[in-house]
Amino acid sequence: MRGSLTTPSRTPVIFTRTMLWLFIFGYSFFLVGQITYQNYKMNHEIRFEKDKIKELDQKKHTYQLALLYYQSTSYQEIEARQRLLLKGKDENVVALPQAKSEPILSVASDSVINKPPPPAIPPYQSWWNLFFGNES
Repeated sequence: MRGSLTTPSRTPVIFTRTMLWLFIFGYSFFLVGQITYQNYKMNHEIRFEKDKIKELDQKKHTYQLALLYYQSTSYQEIEARQRLLLKGKDENVVALPQAKSEPILSVASDSVINKPPPPAIPPYQSWWNLFFGNES
């Protein structure tokens, strides 16, 4: 018995060391998780920005092609013909009179035109007539 009283108990020291190591391990695991999540977010943003860059490059390419087309002589010739009503060097322009189309009205169509429109029926009355017949 005398030996047990003089030797200090190692249980609190072992418990303290175990708790310290568990805390260190848990905190390390938390930090690794946090860094992994930040890395994931950054990679996601990088992919998003790369997609935007690709889209802008495609727009730039489309605008460059449009610019080349608008600077071409064929576009300038088409616009000169349409807007300025110009003609080419060896072309002749022939102006034809426009045909005047007059409406042809017969007696039957004239009576239809002069006929007044039927009186407006409220929607609920139309539904009533549809389901139950023409009972007003």
